Amino acid sequence: MEHFARPPIEVVAYTAGFIDGEGTISVKGNRFRVVVSQSVTNDGATICRWLRDAWCVGTVAPSHRVFHGKTWEQWFWTVAAAREVKHVIDCCLPYFHVKRSAADQVGVRVNDFLNNGHRCRWSPEEIKFLGDQWRRHDDWIGEQLRRSATSVRHQRRALGLAKPPGGL
Repeated sequence: MEHFARPPIEVVAYTAGFIDGEGTISVKGNRFRVVVSQSVTNDGATICRWLRDAWCVGTVAPSHRVFHGKTWEQWFWTVAAAREVKHVIDCCLPYFHVKRSAADQVGVRVNDFLNNGHRCRWSPEEIKFLGDQWRRHDDWIGEQLRRSATSVRHQRRALGLAKPPGGL
């Protein structure tokens, strides 16, 4: 199942270059992240929000920094959910130069994490699939999505999708 829509190739290549120059790809314990920080005061928020909107993943937040007695905002686009990180890295990998080895390492860790059945955030495509197949049994939906029936039941409850009696 494709969890996210791939942005246009121009967006992917631009993002890879931006991460190469201004970003960080890291693994800390069981956590992996792709972070782009933009410290240009005038347009840091704009570029980070554009990245979030173009990819439909991640969060944007400012951080206030003090340097030589002056305070300014540094903006961050952070992608930390496992499937979101995998999506960004898989798309950008052919275009990375500086951060290629870090992206390879994080990609291996994320794949191990996902293949070992760890819980992770539901992707937009999984939620759409659940909405389309809401009449089916939790077990069947779980098999299709490689999730447990309990996970399906909890997500169904969170979305307000009642399970029909008997199911299909």
